[in-house]
Amino acid sequence: MLKRWVSQKHGGVLDMRPDKPLRSESASEAERLQRELLRVTTKRDFLKKALGYFAKDS
Repeated sequence: MLKRWVSQKHGGVLDMRPDKPLRSESASEAERLQRELLRVTTKRDFLKKALGYFAKDS
């Protein structure tokens, strides 16, 4: 991976200025949304299982 970064830097593809973030805003937002989706999906699945468990007792 380091070799690829060096080749991108020398080729002018990679911008490594100090004021520029390593990740773009859209990539950070996409990662945040994926984590949120995983959290919400996990909660939903848990609640579905709990509903099924308590529905059997009635």
